[in-house]
Amino acid sequence: MIEFRVHAKRQQDLLEEDASLSLGWFELSVKGFTGCFFREGYCMIFLTLEALIGHLNNLSATQKGKERWVGEDHGAVIEMIRRQDVLELAISETVVHVPFSQFKEAVLKMAKDFAEQCLKTNPSIENESAFEDLVDSVRPI
Repeated sequence: MIEFRVHAKRQQDLLEEDASLSLGWFELSVKGFTGCFFREGYCMIFLTLEALIGHLNNLSATQKGKERWVGEDHGAVIEMIRRQDVLELAISETVVHVPFSQFKEAVLKMAKDFAEQCLKTNPSIENESAFEDLVDSVRPI
């Protein structure tokens, strides 16, 4: 089972104006391995998560492909290479292989849950463009 989580640098940032520009990082847990993306230096979590979903959608259209996931406001690049149903995530010398379909499903579920929780916590976030972009990215086409 794959778990993908989002962490805000400061939870109270999600309560303030411009909450969808909050900084944070992502955590991936799979088969006894736990790794973090963009934890050192943080990234803009809404924009970076929306970009990840866009990359996964692009990779869904092919059995082999490559995307570059960049942490917005962080600058680190994670190479994402799909080979059949295996997704390789590489940053520096660290490489993780995960089942593509399961990873995409975990990311989409977390994104939906995260957006719903943010909306409950701070209803004014609904009018912020980064939040709207994230919500649009998880809607079925």
